[in-house]
Amino acid sequence: MKKKEIVADFIKTLINKGTLRQGDKIPSEPEIMKELNLSRFTVREGINLLRSENIIETIHGSGSYIKNINKTKKYILVISDDICITGNARESYRFLLNEIKNKINDTGYIPYYYIDRQNSDILNEIPQIISESVGVISVHGTERTLDKLNSFNIPIISALYTIAREYSSVMPNYTLIFNLLINTIKKYKLKKILIFSINHTIHRVEKDNFIMYAIDSYFKKYDFVPISFSENLPSAISKFRNKMNGLKYIPDVIIFLDDTIFNNVFPIFGDYDKILKKTKIITHASGYREDYGNKYDICRIEFDLRNMAEESINLLLKKVKGEFVNKQNIYINPVLINEKVFKK
Repeated sequence: MKKKEIVADFIKTLINKGTLRQGDKIPSEPEIMKELNLSRFTVREGINLLRSENIIETIHGSGSYIKNINKTKKYILVISDDICITGNARESYRFLLNEIKNKINDTGYIPYYYIDRQNSDILNEIPQIISESVGVISVHGTERTLDKLNSFNIPIISALYTIAREYSSVMPNYTLIFNLLINTIKKYKLKKILIFSINHTIHRVEKDNFIMYAIDSYFKKYDFVPISFSENLPSAISKFRNKMNGLKYIPDVIIFLDDTIFNNVFPIFGDYDKILKKTKIITHASGYREDYGNKYDICRIEFDLRNMAEESINLLLKKVKGEFVNKQNIYINPVLINEKVFKK
């Protein structure tokens, strides 16, 4: 490393540690000379290097000041919990994570992926990466970990699900899921409707102040089977079996209001082909895999995950540039994929 680069790295380290912030005056030439045991000529060369990189600006008679701290940072930190690896909806999570990483590469920053596990301590595990990150995109990351990052005064965007509700988010518009379902029911004059939902879905609707009539006044007037989120898998499957075994009619449509249920009961669909091959099915795309095949008439509620990745990065970079500092949410609207099954 050249001696002038030692000077530049010294100032960049002070920036990354938060000792120097944008607008702060850097140490004087004599102070840097003493700290690094370098000549005045070398120190001036290092300061000129920082100026050429647009990191500092020098005001004649006053000194040199930090101009652009982001020039010293090279990462965008991408955080997700281990649900993105082991959860039922892992395929959609992985797709979104890959899209975010690919789009980060297009910005000139480097994506750094961190798995937010239950006992992880991000501050002790990757302190250098954090200090060199321009911002954070959290995909199903925990609020506990994101709150720790606040001490770094680093912009944070939550993508996909707002587990961290105090941060700006790019998320699915769940309100419109229920509107979409209601409009589909009306459009195709569906009368005999069987709905499986878990209490978690209902709770999420209540907590986010979504349209409660969609649950309380609309869906519950149909054949509605709630399954507790705390129930184990055998219990949930048993409830599905009990309902299907006792069914006295062929539904116009079976709706799974949570992809977890669909994923868990799909392996036993074959036991109920006499019913399922005569009806239509609607489920979340996050719980659907292409290898489920075309044996049944399945519609999927999908969100544009590529758009979600792009909006997450755009929102983060706006925060980095200081274009806004308050919480801001962007909602990605749902669409119904394979709607043609209702036209058969």
